[in-house]
Amino acid sequence: MGKINRDVLIENCKKYLGRPYVWGGESMEEGGYDCSGLLYRVLQDSGFQVGRTTSQGYRAIGRKIPLAERKKGDLLFFGTPERAVHVSICDENGKMYESIGRSINTKENPGLGVTYSNISRRNDMIEVRTLFDQNGEAVTDKEPEKVSNYQVGKVYTLQAEMKVRTGAGTNYRAKSYSELTANGQKHDSDRDGAVDAGTRVTCTGVKTVGKDIWIQTPSGWIAAVYQGKTYIK
Repeated sequence: MGKINRDVLIENCKKYLGRPYVWGGESMEEGGYDCSGLLYRVLQDSGFQVGRTTSQGYRAIGRKIPLAERKKGDLLFFGTPERAVHVSICDENGKMYESIGRSINTKENPGLGVTYSNISRRNDMIEVRTLFDQNGEAVTDKEPEKVSNYQVGKVYTLQAEMKVRTGAGTNYRAKSYSELTANGQKHDSDRDGAVDAGTRVTCTGVKTVGKDIWIQTPSGWIAAVYQGKTYIK
């Protein structure tokens, strides 16, 4: 992974300031970034090998620390104890980097986007997670799991809340709640277009994109193995 520290993470946040908010977005090709899309890009730019998921999904990475012990580069989660609806990157002096917008924001109708905000603007912080050790160095992940052989017709289980896309790859648009099948909507508890962890899905197609594996489900394409991480078993 190389040497990664808190300063690296913060410097990568600064690159995105002023970029617009697009729900489900993680690139300017899509028109902008939502909060989890911003986090995904910052972590990738910094050298962390993480997959693309939602605010709630990112509660599975790093380790939880007390709210009062947060430091720059830590991840701040907002919402309810049961479900995070927003995520940001902590900085010093009560500040954070975040992407602000709503689910109605599209490429043609973008939201405010990436800002340097006061943490106190929200009163629903529920969790802080850190990716660093006591010396401020990044904690490297364990060796990636071996890739499973996915087969059409078999049923698999999502290990995290996952976005559903129109095609195999992050360059394809993330679907909205209304675009999921009726059964898919039943497993999208917060109606954000991302299917809940624990959902069982039927594989109707498999595609390898580089080192990643995507499976097609009735609702659309979902990353099964991404950046060395297994999200569907």
